[in-house]
Amino acid sequence: MSQEAEDVNVLLLKQLVPFTLNISHYMTDLAYTLYYSVMLHHGDNSKAVQELQQSKMELCDEIYKLRDGFRTMLNRPSGSLFARLSGRSENEGEAQDSSSESALEDDEEVYKLIQTFRKLFDSELLRVIKFMNEMVERDLALGPGGPSAPADPERAKLLVQLKNCMLGFYNLINFVKRIPVKSHGTAAAPAAATRSAETEQAPSTDDRQYMESIVAVLRDELLATWKVELDLLNCKIFSLISQNTEILALFHEHQRKTGVPSAPVDRNGITEDSQTFIQLISWLKDEQVFNDSKHRGQL
Repeated sequence: MSQEAEDVNVLLLKQLVPFTLNISHYMTDLAYTLYYSVMLHHGDNSKAVQELQQSKMELCDEIYKLRDGFRTMLNRPSGSLFARLSGRSENEGEAQDSSSESALEDDEEVYKLIQTFRKLFDSELLRVIKFMNEMVERDLALGPGGPSAPADPERAKLLVQLKNCMLGFYNLINFVKRIPVKSHGTAAAPAAATRSAETEQAPSTDDRQYMESIVAVLRDELLATWKVELDLLNCKIFSLISQNTEILALFHEHQRKTGVPSAPVDRNGITEDSQTFIQLISWLKDEQVFNDSKHRGQL
C-alpha cells in the first residue's frame, strides 16, 4: 500500500477518536438530562417517572460499554501504532526496503481499527440514544405541571439543543458508515498472490483527493459543528441543574452530613466559576447520576 494511501487512512482513524469521545460526552450529558427530568418530578413515584429512572440506568450501561470498548482498543498491542507511523513519516526514505513488511502490517492494522471503531456504533447503541433522546424530549416538553402548565423558556432552549445534538449525531453516524475504506492486506497474507491487480494497486490521485475531501468534511464541518452543539447542551443542562431547588436541597444536605463547607447559594443558583459548583459536579457524578454499584467509579 502506498505511503499516500496510508496517510489518508490514518487521517480518517484520527478523526474517529474524537468522534467516539464526543459520542461518549453526548451520552453522558443525556444521562444528566434524564436525571434532571426525573428531579423535575421529585416526590412523584409514578410509572412514568420510574421509567425515566430505569432509562437513565440503561443509558449508563451503554456509556460504560462504549467506553470499555474504546479502552480495549487503545490497550491493544497496536497501541503504539501512531508513534510508529509518525516515526516512519519523519524518516521517509530511510531504510524503506527493510521496513516495507512492517509498513504493510501497520496499514492493515489501521484498516482493522477503522472497522472496529465502526462496530462500536452498533444498532443497539443507536436505538438506545434515539429512544433516550426522544423520551427526555417528550418529558421536558410536557413538564411536571402537565400540558396546562406555562411553558418554561429555559427548558425550551434545552429541547432545542437536544434536537440539534440528535440531528448532528445521526448525520455523523450515517456519514462515517458510508466512508469507503480500502484494505490492501499485509505482505504475509496467504491470499495476497491471488488478489486481483485492481485490489493490489495503489489508489489513484483522484481516489486520494476524494478521500482527503471526505476527511476534511468530517473534521472541519460535521465534527466541528457537532462539538459546538454538544458544548451548548453541556452548558444548558448544568445551568439548569445548578438552579434546581430540589437538586440543590439534596446537595446541601449531603454537604452538611459529610461536613464539607459550601458557600451560600443565591436565588439564581450556584455560579459555574465557584468551588461549590465543582463540588456539585463531583456529587452529581458519584452520588446521583452514576451512583449504582455497577458504574460507581467507572464513568
